[in-house]
Amino acid sequence: AQGKALKDDLETHKAESVTDTDGAHGLKIESGYFTPTIYGYDVAGAPMYTTQQGYYYKIGKIVLFGLRIAISTKGGMSGRICIGGLPFQTTNEATTLNAGFPTFSGITLPSEHILTTPEAWSGASFMFMRASSSIEILFVNETMLADATTIVLTGSYISNA
Repeated sequence: AQGKALKDDLETHKAESVTDTDGAHGLKIESGYFTPTIYGYDVAGAPMYTTQQGYYYKIGKIVLFGLRIAISTKGGMSGRICIGGLPFQTTNEATTLNAGFPTFSGITLPSEHILTTPEAWSGASFMFMRASSSIEILFVNETMLADATTIVLTGSYISNA
C-alpha cells in the first residue's frame, strides 16, 4: 500500500510538472524566429538585404541563437558594425555573450586578424562585430565590409527576462 501511494504521488507530481505553464519544474522553454539586421553605429545606413534569417531557443534566461544576414549594398552605413534584432535584450548584469562566425564573406580584416566573439552591452538587443590579433582587439567598421557581405553567426547569451 505504501509503494502504491508513493507511485501515485510521483505520477501526480510528474503530471503537474510537465503541464505547468511555466515549464517542467518552472523551467520555461520557448523557441521562435527573429529578423536580424546589420547597420553602422554612427550612421545606420540602409543596406539592401538579400537574406535575413534568425532562430532562437530560450531556456529560462539563456538564449541560444543562430542567424544569417546577406546584403548586396551597405547603403551608407558608417562606424562600428552592429548586428541587431536579437530576440531578447541582454542581461543588465555583466553581459556574457558566447558567439562565433562559422561562415562569412565580404569582410576584409587587417593582416593577422580574425573575427572574434562580438561585444554586447548590458540591456542591449545588438552586438558589435570585433576582430583580434595577438596584439590587439578592434571593432569591425564599414570600411572592412564589401557591398556584398554574408554573415553567419551562432551563439548564446543571458537575457533580462
